[in-house]
Amino acid sequence: MELRQAVQEDLPEIMGMDKKTLLHDASLCGIIPEQIEKNHQALFEKALTRFEGEIWVAEVDGTIAGFIWVINSVDYFSGHPIGFLLKLYVKEEFRNQGIGTNLVEKGEEFCTRHDMTVLELNVAKSNAISVHICEKCGYEIFRHRMRKCL
Repeated sequence: MELRQAVQEDLPEIMGMDKKTLLHDASLCGIIPEQIEKNHQALFEKALTRFEGEIWVAEVDGTIAGFIWVINSVDYFSGHPIGFLLKLYVKEEFRNQGIGTNLVEKGEEFCTRHDMTVLELNVAKSNAISVHICEKCGYEIFRHRMRKCL
């Protein structure tokens, strides 16, 4: 497995993986999948220009197995710069091989290089795979985010 920074040619595949994460989240949150299908490309492209950060891919035998997208953020309480793990995805056929853990470590390296002492992320409680990876990497619940559909 090789970890490398994403290049322009990787973006269509990354965008496809990103859409899968959103469709999975939609199934957990009652969001209509058609909304994601309709808006995903425009929102993804807007995010690329809006956020400062890095996207890294994991490659196995020339195939992109997963990616991580870490961005610069600011701690709401202290005002200090922190990293925010915006996206993490590993294709199903490449799971349980340490790729997710290696990608998270790459995100942590991004933070260290930018003098950030914290890396935060949001994960759905019901997303057992992501929760497991985060706990395995030493992440703890910091606060709860709640939602009510109206």
